[in-house]
Amino acid sequence: MRERLERFNQRWKDKLQEPLALHIGINSGTVIAGNVGNDLRMSYTVMGDTVNVASRLEGAATRGQIFVSQSTHRLGSGAFRFRALEPLTVKGKRKPLIAYELLDIKIQPDKIRGLGELVSAFVGRDWEGKTLRKALAGTRSGHSAIAFICGDAGVGKSRLLSEVRNREGESFTWLEGRCFAATQTLGYAPFVDLLRRHIGIGDEQGTQEQQTALRIYAATNFPGESDIYSVLAQLLALPVEAAETELLKELKGEAFRTRLFLIIEQLLLSQANKRPVALVIEDLHWADQSSIELLGHIMPLIDRGRIVIIGISRSRKDPPELWAKLAPVLKTCRDRIVDVSLRPLAGDASRQLLGELVGAQSLPEDVVDEILDKSEGNPFFLEEVLRSLIEHNVLERQGDKWVFTKTNKVLEVPDTLQGVLLSRLDRLPEKPKRIVQKAAVIGRIFLYRVLGKIADSEGTPLDGE
Repeated sequence: MRERLERFNQRWKDKLQEPLALHIGINSGTVIAGNVGNDLRMSYTVMGDTVNVASRLEGAATRGQIFVSQSTHRLGSGAFRFRALEPLTVKGKRKPLIAYELLDIKIQPDKIRGLGELVSAFVGRDWEGKTLRKALAGTRSGHSAIAFICGDAGVGKSRLLSEVRNREGESFTWLEGRCFAATQTLGYAPFVDLLRRHIGIGDEQGTQEQQTALRIYAATNFPGESDIYSVLAQLLALPVEAAETELLKELKGEAFRTRLFLIIEQLLLSQANKRPVALVIEDLHWADQSSIELLGHIMPLIDRGRIVIIGISRSRKDPPELWAKLAPVLKTCRDRIVDVSLRPLAGDASRQLLGELVGAQSLPEDVVDEILDKSEGNPFFLEEVLRSLIEHNVLERQGDKWVFTKTNKVLEVPDTLQGVLLSRLDRLPEKPKRIVQKAAVIGRIFLYRVLGKIADSEGTPLDGE
């Protein structure tokens, strides 16, 4: 919005008495949303403390500034660059607000996980780790594979790969790209991420420095091929010279796609001739269609070089159009596919993880049980429940141990988890989704016959759902 407004001001500067400007406040949390009013006037609105804080942040920002709350900063710090502000004193709040100014978007987003200084051992994934290491060992000896690590959000897919890489990865060249929900409409998004990492292009570099890095990369990895810089610069949205622009005019549509596919193929095979290659695509469920086509093109390369392809996804079924597109090539490679499915941690493993993070033995047993109950064996859920308790000063460090300070505190589901849980519900078919919504109104524990009566009365019988 800010960038569009700047362009608008430039376009109409002769007719504007002064440039238009925005000042924006953003907060993240639970709101009450709905139609409010009476028979004479009804309007849709949102209310609550989350909205009030956003309004206060907006009021504190000046022309062109975007101020965000601590919760928004935590959710967005992987994808955006921020500057910490002095705490803001605002109306309606006894304590100053911790706030940040949004500067710009990161070229190469990070994935935010963990509890800062709290580090835990990797628990409960012995079989899964052994299976993935076996696939890497096979690739080293010339028996390449395609591995899929699947499981719900937060169950530990990326952590599993990280642990295996730390143990086995030095003998591999790692080419890693990540998909994001926001990049599903951007062509080849994970491969753009992969190339930026491999070339060494970062957020802190200016355009000229990025161009230089790409030219060196093209000359080193593709000697004698004059169009490499042009094609990759087009992909990475970097400027090209006039002669290179003319070359790109000849590579339109299908011609550009064909050349790009060949370049990625050449890169993988040339790297595999030096040492085994691990190609990793994270959050594959968010991949754009162009990336799926490119991935399908390079999967057969496991027959031509020491290349292991690792896809990290929430499911091997959803979204169905993604897997339908990959189905033909996966069928030809079915004997080389390794499936690693991550389920929630068992109770003992969850308790061990909690102990590693904050020392479960220092907490009341009923608190430990409630934390484990809320997290449901999901490491990310466990981390976020702990983070929420720490941020609300319910769990405090005293010396070398953590102490639960409010024995009557009810543990709530943090805002960071509500989006994850709602996304699970969104993936349900319409009828089961409506049934779950009705069950949620009754409560977490309910009689089946009660839900059945409600469902029958509203025309959505359970029918074994």
